[in-house]
Amino acid sequence: AQWAHTDVTRFLDFLFEHQSEAGDSGNFKNTTFTAAALYLEETRTEGAVKNAAACKRKWFALKKIFRIINEIKSKSGWGSWHDDFGANVNTTTADVWDRYVAKNPDAKPFRNKGWIYLEQVEKVVPYKPRGTHV
Repeated sequence: AQWAHTDVTRFLDFLFEHQSEAGDSGNFKNTTFTAAALYLEETRTEGAVKNAAACKRKWFALKKIFRIINEIKSKSGWGSWHDDFGANVNTTTADVWDRYVAKNPDAKPFRNKGWIYLEQVEKVVPYKPRGTHV
């Protein structure tokens, strides 16, 4: 399904309002995704109808990007995360960033660019450190 910017923001607003339905890992039940699809249909002006499966796929894709950004935020070597400029890599830190991206290619888009949905996703799934020693 095609997702316009307004679709994504409305979807995230819906999930925020239904946050209590998510489990500890930030996963929602199919009933929540079904309700989200109906909610999105109320204002659809273009593109295909979104069903529960499309909403679930979108949520997992958004959470994946969220995890990638939190990994970037937790690393040192290129400065701190900036919501507009991402990892905010410059000539001094480019080598460290390039080595990181070689091992974590999904991070590449965030070299000097933030993510428009970060704040909304953070509201739905507050950051929880992951890993062995957390």
